[in-house]
Amino acid sequence: MNREDMFELLQDLDGRYITEVDRKKKHGWIKWLSVAAVIVIFIFAGCFILISNRKENAYKVIASEVGKEYMQLGATMPQILYCNDKKIIMYDYIGIWVYDFSKNNLVGYCDFRPLDMTQIQGYPYVCVKAVENGKFVEFYMSDNSKRYLYDVNKDEFKEVATYDEMQKASDTMPDVSADHSLSEYASTYQIADKTYISYTLNIEDSANEVQYKDLIILKETNGKLEKFLPFATGGEK
Repeated sequence: MNREDMFELLQDLDGRYITEVDRKKKHGWIKWLSVAAVIVIFIFAGCFILISNRKENAYKVIASEVGKEYMQLGATMPQILYCNDKKIIMYDYIGIWVYDFSKNNLVGYCDFRPLDMTQIQGYPYVCVKAVENGKFVEFYMSDNSKRYLYDVNKDEFKEVATYDEMQKASDTMPDVSADHSLSEYASTYQIADKTYISYTLNIEDSANEVQYKDLIILKETNGKLEKFLPFATGGEK
């Protein structure tokens, strides 16, 4: 083998060696990047679960505390503001609450009392309206001295100067109490084909004192009646 052939061979070996080293380095970086990505995903998943658990526990505390309070019977009794197969939004003079049927738990609560907006009767009184099919709730004083917008999904509210005219009122729920009543204490509404919603109170006589834990949401689907307790130990059925 002459000197030229030897030089070419060494060049070839050197090139292949460098390429192999580069390849291993590249694969090593890819491996560690993959491991790092998996770790980040686990961290985010853990944080999400932790935050979700904290929120769920917070709602259970709210449900338990509100459940101990006494309800005012009569014109200021709770009203069903909006309902679909997944959730129901109700309100009375203490505020707005959102209950998730699948989770059997409160998922939202907006307290009117710190805002000094408990005047359901008289003048000025509090007006409450669901818009965008239950995505938001507008609540305001009838003299327009205060206006708030409650974001149901975020469980947050803010004071606003005006309301977005593009927001549409939520679909109306036909009152079918005359033909298909589920309760003697509240109206019955049809929210879908053969699906009805109402609520009752766990008392024998309406003159008795009743607490919010005694409120029972009634949901009938295809003749099957389900009961939900939003303020009793976190809302178990």
